[in-house]
Amino acid sequence: MEILATTDGPRCHRALYIDGKKVSWLTVIDYHQRIGSAVVRMGGIAGVGTEPSERMKGYSRRVIQDTIKYMQDEGFDVSWLFGIRDFYPKFGYAVCMAPTTLTIATRDAERAESALGSFTVRPYTESDLDGLIGLYNSANSCRTATLVREKGHFSGISKGSRWGVEADVIVATDNGGNFVGYAAYDRHQTEVVVTEVESSDPLAYPNLLYEFAKLAIDRRTGSINMLLPPDHPFAEFCHRYECSVTTNYARCGGGMARVVNLHSLFEKIAGELSRRLAASEHRDVDTCLWISTDVGELALTLRNGRVNVANEGNRTNSVQLPQSKLVQLVYGYRRARDMLTEPDVVFNDSASSLLEILFPPQNPYVWAADHF
Repeated sequence: MEILATTDGPRCHRALYIDGKKVSWLTVIDYHQRIGSAVVRMGGIAGVGTEPSERMKGYSRRVIQDTIKYMQDEGFDVSWLFGIRDFYPKFGYAVCMAPTTLTIATRDAERAESALGSFTVRPYTESDLDGLIGLYNSANSCRTATLVREKGHFSGISKGSRWGVEADVIVATDNGGNFVGYAAYDRHQTEVVVTEVESSDPLAYPNLLYEFAKLAIDRRTGSINMLLPPDHPFAEFCHRYECSVTTNYARCGGGMARVVNLHSLFEKIAGELSRRLAASEHRDVDTCLWISTDVGELALTLRNGRVNVANEGNRTNSVQLPQSKLVQLVYGYRRARDMLTEPDVVFNDSASSLLEILFPPQNPYVWAADHF
């Protein structure tokens, strides 16, 4: 029994062999991911599988555990996956993303026609790739959990809302032909599911929404579904036309994450934590927050509006919790006060207030085109 690995660019394919036969496998993809304004190294776990005849023998467990060690050795900070229910918590993965769908009636979206700006909407071409990547990275520069799109890793939007569904992309340009926005939606005959939309000029929003309305009319559907964060500017724009927003909080499954290297993770997000502290009413605090987890412990020193990572420090303000809970705090999926009733989480009142400042609630999001 042995685990062998092959590398293909940013992908590392890892498989368990028994007597020369591949019985279980997965792929680790090397990504850069945002936590606020910080960027961390994230290992995306994809393509997990086991031969049907070899299941229920613990082979997948061996591959995943070995892969976590591989990521630790290779310097990854965190790991994400989009998992099935009730399987990945045993490996330390916890839900860190709540999918949100905005639904607007076609007849309401049609009202955007009265606000159309002087923009042209056309199909996407390969020459638009630089504009798309640049606009995406700018618009998502501080949105937690979004992937940094880089040439070589990202060649365009081809995936729709789920595996097996392709996407079509449109582009909005101004009077001078300059790229100002884009949108992606499922290539489907009877539904309109928008999977991504961005614009550097909010005045182009009505043009994009009206395109969705025309598409819905062509497909003879009475509503349009958009997969996007609830605080996204386009989602807020749609409020004026009447819409509903549904957020699904999974107990287990979907977008899940775990800490891989505690110290390197906090070293990389220290600047973002400093920004949050400096913007709070406690910016002048001079104290230490001790964090203890099942994957290590560290001290955060807070002084003069800055947060630094240390190996030792005063333990008056302390929190003990599994990394599976800490990662939910780091991504802003859960608040510190929400964890007070968890039996495996212990912290004092002063630590609670510091955790609330450093890890405020957010809307962590990975766009559908980037699901792996």
